[in-house]
Amino acid sequence: MKLFSYQQMSTVFILFFSFTFLNAQHFEIGRMEIDFIDHSREDRHIGALVLYPSDSSGTNVPLAQPVMNQYPVIVFGHGYLMPVEAYRNVWEWVVPEGFVFVLPQSGSGIFPSHLEFGQDMAFLLDEMRRLGNTPSSLFFGRVRSDGCLMGHSMGGGAAFLGALYSDAIATIVTLAPLLTKPSSAEAARELTLPSLIFAGTDDCINPPEKHQVPIYDSLQCSHKIYIAIQGGSHCQMASSNRLCNFAENSCGIKPGITREEQHRVLERYMLPWLKYYLYGDTASGNIFEEQLMSDTAINYCKVGSIKSESR
Repeated sequence: MKLFSYQQMSTVFILFFSFTFLNAQHFEIGRMEIDFIDHSREDRHIGALVLYPSDSSGTNVPLAQPVMNQYPVIVFGHGYLMPVEAYRNVWEWVVPEGFVFVLPQSGSGIFPSHLEFGQDMAFLLDEMRRLGNTPSSLFFGRVRSDGCLMGHSMGGGAAFLGALYSDAIATIVTLAPLLTKPSSAEAARELTLPSLIFAGTDDCINPPEKHQVPIYDSLQCSHKIYIAIQGGSHCQMASSNRLCNFAENSCGIKPGITREEQHRVLERYMLPWLKYYLYGDTASGNIFEEQLMSDTAINYCKVGSIKSESR
């Protein structure tokens, strides 16, 4: 029988304790607005709202000291004509758990460019990595080298477009993604990144069979999951927004569940997925897989498994 040395046992204990403490840590939310400039695209200005883990909530407050590691970055693309504040529900889940959450404020207007918006998202992820290596930045030494592109509706579709423009992406997570122009499904044919797609069975704005399903089918990754929330709607992916609610009410299809119920489903799958792919937390990966088996609030399709992967 092989025995561990005292030094090996001490190392295992420290790593276990540190990771357990990280998962138990609940951060406050710091907030700042940054105007990024992409010099490669004719000095394109991209304003962004940045939410980050802190010891006290407020504007431009210091980041909290990471317990075990640097913070992963999530760049989240908003839906068509949706303000970034509509995604408070998402950042209130992820930021206290140790993620930096960046929302580009581009992609606005009546006729936004889906491609440019996706490129903005990829650029911001790379820029946050650059700030992590800039001594004068608040984020110096606090940002991991890879992160996540995430988005809702138009922003979800743009995430697949943007994923072709950065090598800093570990995973993609989208909420009712739109089949964009150029096609997010065509972009997905070139992607092998682990991807999680949420859909609502009562989505009358981006019906799953016309939007999310073609994107999911096109993905070439070894691990992809499509989760259909039973009775879930398009607008209930986000916090309540008057314009989105008006559009949804005009469809004539009412959601089969409440916004709170839909949010609970999103949170219970989104967080374990992110913790697994961005922190390497195998326990969260196992929780994700086990929940799928017994959850009557969803239907799902999948290729591959977290349990089959080596971390």
